[in-house]
Amino acid sequence: MADSVPTLFLIGMLIWNMLEGYEYWVSAVMESRMPEIIIDLLADWCEMQRAELIKMGYALRPNETPESISLAFYNVQRRVISPQPRSVAQSRELNCPYELRKGLDDVLKKALKGLDLRPHQSKSLLQANYNDALLNHWRIHHFHLGTKPQPSKPDFVERTGPVLFAYVTEAEFYAIDVLEHGGWARRRLLEIIYRNWPKLIERYRVKGALGLMTTPSDADIKRLRSAHILSATQIDGMVYCPPGGGCSASGISVEVVLQHDSVCGIFSILEDYVRQNIGKLVERARTELRRMMMAPFHFKLKLVAAERVELVEANSGSTFPFILNP
Repeated sequence: MADSVPTLFLIGMLIWNMLEGYEYWVSAVMESRMPEIIIDLLADWCEMQRAELIKMGYALRPNETPESISLAFYNVQRRVISPQPRSVAQSRELNCPYELRKGLDDVLKKALKGLDLRPHQSKSLLQANYNDALLNHWRIHHFHLGTKPQPSKPDFVERTGPVLFAYVTEAEFYAIDVLEHGGWARRRLLEIIYRNWPKLIERYRVKGALGLMTTPSDADIKRLRSAHILSATQIDGMVYCPPGGGCSASGISVEVVLQHDSVCGIFSILEDYVRQNIGKLVERARTELRRMMMAPFHFKLKLVAAERVELVEANSGSTFPFILNP
């Protein structure tokens, strides 16, 4: 027992010196003697997006940039309709050929029950970077009305000439009309929405506008879209901006670009906060988490829910949660 006293004393002194040095180090950090901090939250976030895209079956090149991965992820997220129950409304103008009525009923029932609608969507859904001009400009999806699997692509139903056009939100499915495949620029689609559900596009009305000098025809709209140019629409003397937000000069959805830019801004602010408040985070880890953070620090993102991530200091395992909602 006597021999163990010096050992215990030495261990006690070692712990005391460590704590004393730790307190001094925290004080030094608080006085802005900045230690090394390794942090790249956008790269971490894009690796999570890459993993999710691969899980969904998309092939990505190993040298894809974080920006291209992020844009592809939000583009897919915008185009894929989440399988959840929705109320279904049909326009007064909806007219479906008799031979496609069964396929139309299948789509409407799936929307009502919250079943997967991807088999009825375009095969371009297999391309993460495909720019759907109809969706990007007018927020309108189209659905094929086949009732059997397509032999060459059994994950999809047979392709049909006429397709169903629909405006889809998180809670509603608005069936507009059944028109020929390729009628992506027909003003009739927005006119039907206006006549049946004007509130859907009210927020896009240009208040105070007296009208357009020239009303673009369907052919004009198609040409403008091909050049990635936005066009307004006039209905009953009222002018509407594109309900889908339009596209950027590259053809990518404006909403997708804004979503990516918003996330970049959030991560930039968070990284600045970590660098400017590392002393507070160290103290919080010690007092609240009972963990000792020591330089060099290495912060990573950890996804714990759809829009909730944790900032993890990898060396100590200290976690700091926050909400990501671009």
